[in-house]
Amino acid sequence: MRRALILLLILFFIGSIETEASQNISFAEKSLYSMGNTARLKNTMLKARREESLVVGFIGGSITQGARATRGDRTYVYHVAKWWKAHFPDTEIKFINAGIGSTDSNIGAFRVYDHLLKYKPDFVVVEYAVNDSNTKEAAETLEGITRQVLKAPNNPAMLFLFMCKKRWGGVKP
Repeated sequence: MRRALILLLILFFIGSIETEASQNISFAEKSLYSMGNTARLKNTMLKARREESLVVGFIGGSITQGARATRGDRTYVYHVAKWWKAHFPDTEIKFINAGIGSTDSNIGAFRVYDHLLKYKPDFVVVEYAVNDSNTKEAAETLEGITRQVLKAPNNPAMLFLFMCKKRWGGVKP
């Protein structure tokens, strides 16, 4: 289930690529950099199955905010929310979008508590790959966000999302 969730999230993001379904699945498998420790994700999924209320949070730049999307249903936040609602229809889920355009993880590290963690999210998606430079300082501020999320008393699960186009990239994990 955990791997399925992560692969489904990846597939949502590449859904607009017009290829055979088998090619999308292969692309999704290659897109998964690391599963990491999935204990927190497992706990979140069990909570959702028990129909306990959940908070799903997003923090990032303009991609998270949904800038330049021609419609609300063309953002990754919308598709992630749709997935949660479809798979846990009887679970009350609150979605917090703390995306602010033109911001990087340096600013995110200063606002992650006030804009996201104070709502006690169970699942957090972090996306700064396009706005962060490939520098030691950007890595350190992204680590700052990571530490704040992982130290939150409610133990949220965390997913890093690295958006890029085939011709150009953002920060590489």
